[in-house]
Amino acid sequence: MDEFTIAGLTAVPSKLVNVPRVAESPVSFECKLSQIIQLQGANGQKVQAWLTLGEVVAVHIDKALIKDGVYQTALARPDRARRT
Repeated sequence: MDEFTIAGLTAVPSKLVNVPRVAESPVSFECKLSQIIQLQGANGQKVQAWLTLGEVVAVHIDKALIKDGVYQTALARPDRARRT
């Protein structure tokens, strides 16, 4: 069973990257990997934590969230975001 099925979400193809995005999300970004950096503690020792950086190559925004050419954050209702 894949992650989309487990989460009860719908996978839709991306336009520029070879992984699906979440259909139910009103805003999504397609990104290409730029670099992965292993983090280190204050003592300089490497830790098992990683910073992943990517370049945004495509943005998908529900047109209902754009008014007069400006993205309206409040309309996306981030205060009601699904929390696990």
